[in-house]
Amino acid sequence: MMHIESSSLYRLLTNRWILVLFLVSCSYLTIDDGHNWGDDFALYVSQAISIVDGTTNALFETNKFAMDNSDRLTGPYLYPVGTALSLAPVIKLFGVNFYAMKMIMLLFWAASLYIIYTFFKLRTDSTKVAAFITICFGLHPQMVIQSDTIGSDIPFLFFTFLFFARLQKNSVQNPYLFYTQLVGIIFASYVFRSTGILFLPLLSFHQLQQWKTYPIRKNILLLAFPYVLFLLLSKGLSLLYKIDSGSYLQYLLLTDLPTILQNIWYYVELFAAYPFNLWELAIPFLPAFKGIQIISGFIYMISLLLFGISIYGIYSRFKENLDLILFTVIVMGVFIIWPSKQGYRFIIPLLPIYLHFLWLGCIQIKNIYNSIITRSLPLLLVSTIAVSGLICVIQFKFIKNTDAIHTTESKELYAFIKSHTDTTDILCFFKPLAHRLEKDLNAIRQYTDEKSLIHSKADYYISYRTPIIHYAVLQLVFKNTDFAVYRINRPDTL
Repeated sequence: MMHIESSSLYRLLTNRWILVLFLVSCSYLTIDDGHNWGDDFALYVSQAISIVDGTTNALFETNKFAMDNSDRLTGPYLYPVGTALSLAPVIKLFGVNFYAMKMIMLLFWAASLYIIYTFFKLRTDSTKVAAFITICFGLHPQMVIQSDTIGSDIPFLFFTFLFFARLQKNSVQNPYLFYTQLVGIIFASYVFRSTGILFLPLLSFHQLQQWKTYPIRKNILLLAFPYVLFLLLSKGLSLLYKIDSGSYLQYLLLTDLPTILQNIWYYVELFAAYPFNLWELAIPFLPAFKGIQIISGFIYMISLLLFGISIYGIYSRFKENLDLILFTVIVMGVFIIWPSKQGYRFIIPLLPIYLHFLWLGCIQIKNIYNSIITRSLPLLLVSTIAVSGLICVIQFKFIKNTDAIHTTESKELYAFIKSHTDTTDILCFFKPLAHRLEKDLNAIRQYTDEKSLIHSKADYYISYRTPIIHYAVLQLVFKNTDFAVYRINRPDTL
């Protein structure tokens, strides 16, 4: 009988180009021409507009006012400029066209999947492992829809694995060119996301590993070269574009020990639950019965077991994967102390690494306990994720509409605001930056209690899909199925 790995079908399904093309096609099917509610994408688009118009400083001051006068810091004054720069040509050519901007995200997604496959193929010398990781990552329900969101997550993912792939091809013959390429990748990642600076410790770790065999030991200039180059590039960037770091530091001051402990367990559960989206998709369609809780509890225990298997995978190949382990520790160190939780989008670059260690753990378990279950575990994982991913693609293509900001109800809201408010009015809304992008009126975010609204800077409060609020200071002036607009009538004593 012909071994499955030598079959034509297997070679076709694991072919790098065919696999990436298939995964990218799946992602493309989830894209629509609108956007969901979100402030991150709105600020990226606003920054792109400001680059085209030359109004970045004005945007900084406008957004600083919005963030400083909100109930909590919902985002930075400005994001790193990389995503905005990649969107600026679209703005210049097509205006604010979300579909065209998502095509930029799709291109980064295609490049990311290609470089992930390439990196793990080189790292493991196995087409099977590279295909397993790429499919489990690229077809996961949380990942296959990533191109439908405008942001920095996918570009940063691309530069993350481009860095590891380049680092893996160490060049002793021309070290200055090698370091220039590495620093270029690090700087590009930093331009898209501030955490790109975390690649510098990885570069130092690489230099430490090469200390005895590399000319760096005898050449202080070569040792310092990449860091000097990065500083020069960063200085040049700061002269061209406004850099915001103060709001990030301000946000970190909100961290406390309970938050750190909660975050540690939160991310453990997030990684552990990664293969089980199929069950989450199925639950809404199952009849209510007590057994669902029992099954969910069993799946929860299995997910923690799989997380333990990934830890065993780290242990089994610790020395060979020190770079990936160090990167994971550094990045998770940042996210653990970060006050807010953002689900899978924060840990996107770590998921292929997690899958790599999960594969290693499964192989080690199989070598110890060689049974049909341990032999079938990787196939079960990839099958479960693939099925849930394809279900997600069908849902987004034929059932779900992710455009929340251009619905009929939203357009009615915008029309009312345009005809009944002044350009100097301040609006209070749960997604202030998205609202400002659509209506060019500054907005803030506030808690919905009466005292907070009275002492806020807002002139109007807009609620979204909530019951009518009965506060003495709030006068209902507009409502439809999704929105209610209230004028804030403050007491004369204020």
